[in-house]
Amino acid sequence: STGAYFFVIRPRIKRKLPSKQAGLVFLVEDGQIVDETPAARLALDLTRPANWDWPALSDAFKARFLAFPKSFDAAFEGSPLHVASIVPGDSSRLAITAFGSRLRIELQQSESDTCIAMHHLALLDQMTLASMTRAISKSPYPIWVCDEEGYETWRSPEYSRLRSHYLDDEAKPLFDIDIENLSKVGKKRFMLPDNSEFGEKWFEVSMSEDEGIQTFFAINITPLVRAERAQRGFVQTLTKTFAQLGTGLAIFDRDRQLVLFNPALIDLTEMSGEFLSTRPTLTSFFDWLRENRVMPEPRDYLEWRNKLKDLTHAATEGTFSELWSLPNGLSYRVFGRPHADGAIAFLFEDVTAELSLTRNFVTELEVNHSLLDTLPQAIAVFSPNGDILSVNRAYQDIWDANPNTQVQPVSIASTVGSWKERCAPSENWDDIRQALSRPTQSNGTSGQLLTKSGETLSYRITPLSKGASAIIFKPLGVKTARAPEAELMA
Repeated sequence: STGAYFFVIRPRIKRKLPSKQAGLVFLVEDGQIVDETPAARLALDLTRPANWDWPALSDAFKARFLAFPKSFDAAFEGSPLHVASIVPGDSSRLAITAFGSRLRIELQQSESDTCIAMHHLALLDQMTLASMTRAISKSPYPIWVCDEEGYETWRSPEYSRLRSHYLDDEAKPLFDIDIENLSKVGKKRFMLPDNSEFGEKWFEVSMSEDEGIQTFFAINITPLVRAERAQRGFVQTLTKTFAQLGTGLAIFDRDRQLVLFNPALIDLTEMSGEFLSTRPTLTSFFDWLRENRVMPEPRDYLEWRNKLKDLTHAATEGTFSELWSLPNGLSYRVFGRPHADGAIAFLFEDVTAELSLTRNFVTELEVNHSLLDTLPQAIAVFSPNGDILSVNRAYQDIWDANPNTQVQPVSIASTVGSWKERCAPSENWDDIRQALSRPTQSNGTSGQLLTKSGETLSYRITPLSKGASAIIFKPLGVKTARAPEAELMA
């Protein structure tokens, strides 16, 4: 069966103070004000009309009665309390007394009910004004107030100090302000000229207006202006330096907008100076490169866009490097490097000549190696470090080895050792090892070797340029009876 629920809301019974209760008195229960006298209501309405709780009482009394309890529980546990005023010459005090579960808070002074509230509020205003006056007198910012006619009616001490140092004419304003323009832009910079004591100073002035009264606030931004000048000078120096480089440079700030580029970038990419001067975003910059075929065409545009995000991250980490082969035959190497304050620098280097030279060199090596393969003699070339650089096909056939395919370098010692294993004992091995190790001292060392298969080989060691060397083996076509195994092992 369906049950029905009934709720009965009982109104909270509010015990009131006696109707003829005089003075400024509050009744508080569980941190909430449950009753108050007319004078108390007047005081609280004018200080904090929105809430009727313990923080409201604290706001109303804390400035005058500094030892006012921080919470209802603290006041209840410390009851009875008498909190004295901190205002000089003020003998008033707050009496806080517990009654059952409630606290009775009474402001004790000699004035009538209405005067008690107004006197309390007047003292609060006086203390607030004194605090504001102290704060403004110590403020390092110039502040001044003008009436509807534009005449200065009040000045802060800092403003008066600046006037006395920069102006002799009392009627002349310190800053030549266009009120209408300042109202539109919100803030405007002004410069006070250099003098013997203060030097050149820059201020940023803002204004607030209320019922025709204009209040002006000035902030000293001299260090900021100097930093901006230094930055501009640094950028100009960088621009002049980078203008001499053949590498294209594009620097994007932390918002990914172009902030610096050099003439080489225009030469390499054929971008217009007008486009670069508009400070394009990183995405717009690479879009232009793609559309004008200054970068490899991506197969999938969306995939390329995602790659651009990865590219930005890689450049931030300082790991981006790509080689672009363009349709016009040019080749660019592009680097991404992190820059100060979250910026990214991209460098574009024309490596067409370098790659062409490398390709020609590789081609030449391949041709030379093919030429060596056509020779009947077995040839092995050693580097100045003593490692085999290359062998031809005849060498591979005679020694049944191909060092060209090995990942690790093959040294002279291991190579001579492999030859020795396939040959009969000979006194020439030490000479061969020394001649290959010191080719400049070999003077064309030559001799003969007998393989275990009975074939006679002549050899000749020839020094090459740059400290390299070569050994040439030539079969003599003389077959000798195969020596007994015991003799070969001797």
